[in-house]
Amino acid sequence: MPAERDKVYWQWLVVRLQQGNSAAAQELIDAFQRPLLFYLRRMLQSEDDAWDCLQEIWISTLRGIRRLRSPEAVGPFIYRVARNHALLHLRLRKVTLDLHDDDSLEAAASTQDITFTSHDAAAIHAALDRLPHGQREVLILFFLDDLSIQEVSEVLSVPAGTVKSRLFHAKRALRGILTEMGYSHDC
Repeated sequence: MPAERDKVYWQWLVVRLQQGNSAAAQELIDAFQRPLLFYLRRMLQSEDDAWDCLQEIWISTLRGIRRLRSPEAVGPFIYRVARNHALLHLRLRKVTLDLHDDDSLEAAASTQDITFTSHDAAAIHAALDRLPHGQREVLILFFLDDLSIQEVSEVLSVPAGTVKSRLFHAKRALRGILTEMGYSHDC
């Protein structure tokens, strides 16, 4: 999760932007550029596509942020804009997306039941690339972009219970791919 001071700083930037301070735009871009680029690389699986999409995202974000009613919602707002642009980009490339896997709430389990260390990163990223789009997306938002269940819920426009269910199924699929790849980890 982002530190509370980061969230307060982002809120302050939104208020400044809404009051017409153009310098706040660059500060907001600086604060979100790296995590958004990482998210887009994983979603689009192309460095060039991620950079192209990122430019469009900032144009849309800076236009729309003036209408943002709750400055504290700036993180989910930016990720929502990024997700919409990424999905549009994929649709234009005619990529088939599996955004909705089994969403049964009964199957949901704790989202904290699996942990990985830094030396596991290469195997995890390779396995992430093999997951269906919807599963990859929920894992990226929650574990790699450090969004809360509620924030992921806002980005995806689904209930928090659905996010938990998707995380459960995505983690299970990731675990299966890692096992298939011969990666052994106590998970």
